[in-house]
Parts: sequence; structure tokens; C-alpha cells
Amino acid sequence: MIVRRGQRAPGDHPFSERTPPKVAPAQAGAALSRGEVLRPRYAFKVAREFTPVVYIITDKTDGRLYIGSTTDLTTRIWQHKIGAVAGYSRRYNLKRLVWYELHGTMEEAALRERRMKKWNRAWKVARIEESNPTWRDLYEDLA
Repeated sequence: MIVRRGQRAPGDHPFSERTPPKVAPAQAGAALSRGEVLRPRYAFKVAREFTPVVYIITDKTDGRLYIGSTTDLTTRIWQHKIGAVAGYSRRYNLKRLVWYELHGTMEEAALRERRMKKWNRAWKVARIEESNPTWRDLYEDLA
């Protein structure tokens, strides 16, 4: 059988030993093309369930707050930590995960995120201090 360049033989999986998967560069802040996702090295070793989550990150105790939602919290926080996520969190160096809440569907998580973004700061701080009074980084518990 003749296999031309750029083609795979029947039964040849794209992630077989002969064809290594394409992986995004591991440099912090590396430019990604549309659709690429930068993940921590260990993300491919363990199959995780993707659960919708709303989270709050900050730079320090009583510092700036960012509220976001995702289906893969470990990867998303890692992206914030290396500065791969452009916008508010990178501009103000927000890297400390201080609060998160699990949801059944992404629609519920997105709705909760939008509602929480309208809250005043005191409510957000109270929510964090209920479960994390020292404002420690919860990312270590995830990884």
C-alpha cells in the first residue's frame, strides 16, 4: 500500500507512536493560534471529569478580584498563572485561586458568573472568607 505524504495508513491513529501529537509551546505567555489550548504537562496523564465551575482569583488578600467560569479549573488557573490568558487577569497579575463553586451545567455556571460580577465587593469578600478565611491559594489542592 502506498501512503502519500500527509496521509495516514488505515488504522493509523493520529496520536500513535509514529505521529506525535502537536503540543503548544511551553513558554510562559507563548502566542497561541485560534483554537489552541495551552495545558499543564500533567493534564494529559490523568483523565479528569470536566465539571463546570465558577471561580475567583486575586493577586493578594483584599486585592483585585476576577470572577470567571470554566469546565476545566486546573487548566484554566494554570493558564492564568503563566499569563496565557490575555485581559484583566494578566494586566493585574491575578494568579491566586481563592474561591470556586461547582455547577451541574455550564449554563448554570455562566449565569452564576454574570450574577456574581454584579455583586458589590463586600459580598464577594464575604463569600471568599466563608470558605477560605486566610485567602490561601487553592490551586495546590487541585494539582
